[in-house]
Amino acid sequence: MNTSRLRFSILSITVFAIATCIPAFGQAPVQNVENLAFKPSFDVQLFVLIASAEGTGRTDIPKVLDGTVRQLNDVLPFRNFRVGMTLLSRFKDRGSIEVLGAAAPRMFSQFNLGRPAFYGFSIAGTSVNLSSDSRALIVFESLHFTLNMPFPNPTVGTQVEEPSPVVNSYRTMSFKNTMSVQEGTPAIVGTFNTGQPDEQIVLVALVRRSND
Repeated sequence: MNTSRLRFSILSITVFAIATCIPAFGQAPVQNVENLAFKPSFDVQLFVLIASAEGTGRTDIPKVLDGTVRQLNDVLPFRNFRVGMTLLSRFKDRGSIEVLGAAAPRMFSQFNLGRPAFYGFSIAGTSVNLSSDSRALIVFESLHFTLNMPFPNPTVGTQVEEPSPVVNSYRTMSFKNTMSVQEGTPAIVGTFNTGQPDEQIVLVALVRRSND
């Protein structure tokens, strides 16, 4: 009798253990459900600001950048800021962005050579942290901006004392950085000179959550 009861108990425990290890029919594992969790999209705006000594005040600066311009006034010797161009792209967690294009010849106040400036903007290694608070913290492992600008070559005098025609050449300026951006808060990416003593380029990034 005891032997029979012992065998029955062992059999019952074995069946119960096997049953608990087999998921219910049609039910996906928990980790797969987590992998399919909704990940929001984000829009990043890159503002290319032109800071110069020409003019006064702020020209065509979006209201969202008012605080950023006040901050720039404290650290840069320029009082005139305007938007040279604005780039807009969308990304998700672990996503990337790469944009190439051309800007108008008169984007910069110091140059009027009749030739466009060519730019490149890329982001790689994005990481979105949604666990800190209601606003996401986005980390860009690589934020890269390049600008190919036309420059006048110096004139060379000839034997008849007449200057040779000016030949415009292009020079590449580049900025690359690793940085973090708080959702909804403009962040100064960096600055670089245009080659003129009274003009400078300022890059500002703004990340917002997409509506869709």
